[in-house]
Amino acid sequence: MTKLSQLKIDPEFQKQINPPSFEETHQLEMNILKEERVLNPIITWNGYIVDGHTRYQILRKYPFIPFEVIEKEFSSRYEALVWICKNQLGRRNLTPEQKKFLIGKQAKAEKQIKAFHGNQYTLASESGLVQNEPDRTKHGSRSKVAAVRASAQSLLEKTEPAVTASGKQVVLVGAGDSASDCISVALRQGCRSITQLIRKPRTERTEKRDHAHEEAEAVFGADIRRYETQIERLVCGDDDSVNAVILQGSGEQLPCDLLLLASGFSGCEPASVDAYEAVRKTGVPALTAGDMASGASLVVLAAASGKQAAAQADASLMGYTNIL
Repeated sequence: MTKLSQLKIDPEFQKQINPPSFEETHQLEMNILKEERVLNPIITWNGYIVDGHTRYQILRKYPFIPFEVIEKEFSSRYEALVWICKNQLGRRNLTPEQKKFLIGKQAKAEKQIKAFHGNQYTLASESGLVQNEPDRTKHGSRSKVAAVRASAQSLLEKTEPAVTASGKQVVLVGAGDSASDCISVALRQGCRSITQLIRKPRTERTEKRDHAHEEAEAVFGADIRRYETQIERLVCGDDDSVNAVILQGSGEQLPCDLLLLASGFSGCEPASVDAYEAVRKTGVPALTAGDMASGASLVVLAAASGKQAAAQADASLMGYTNIL
């Protein structure tokens, strides 16, 4: 039996559903209390509600009331979106604009199904849910996603990676899980040395080590992390490749054959925050997305958040949106 606490809300699924009016919600609540049970089941996919959001909100107020959950099977979230749209189009209280919105959403999701290869566990980069990330930046530095992806792909295909840390002096900027992945890959490839630069001060939280740091210390005999350290500038050769990095403040020069960037979100510019507050105070709708709204998170979540913000902006201007 599914517990109420196990049910999850997907913002994109919820947005497809025309919310009932206050009067309709109140009447449903009264009916549920009178019957002392929820007559219609809550429909879910992988634990996410695809039908029954209002019933779920009422149940949170009265968790003692019995309810039923039916788990449906879809091959992907696109198929789930198509089902939601079709289910909503069967309602009687839709306006012409709402019908047009749902039909557009359904059509776009159906197109995605044809292009979608795999199932709900397919990587976002393989299913077209995120845009391709640039593989290389100026001066030969690489993003952590591109570096780890290239290494994993070459391992699967049993080929030499396009870029390798083998025999190189690696400098890694940033912390977190992605940085740890970079350390592990560099060690597996046989790097000559690796230094991790962390902007934040050394605290009990930032000093916590994982398997990658323990392995690096076992290989090189010392902690590879340097705290409160940032790069001031790069030293590059004639071919624009990185030869060394100059550290901010001390001016120390670190040899560097491969520079990996895993810094992620380091905070919003003060000017952006001021502009947002100024617009919001005028009463004009202001939208934020990604790390700006939620703090540092996963790339796929930031991409989804950006699409949601774009859809809301489109809907506020046009009265409807076809952005999936």
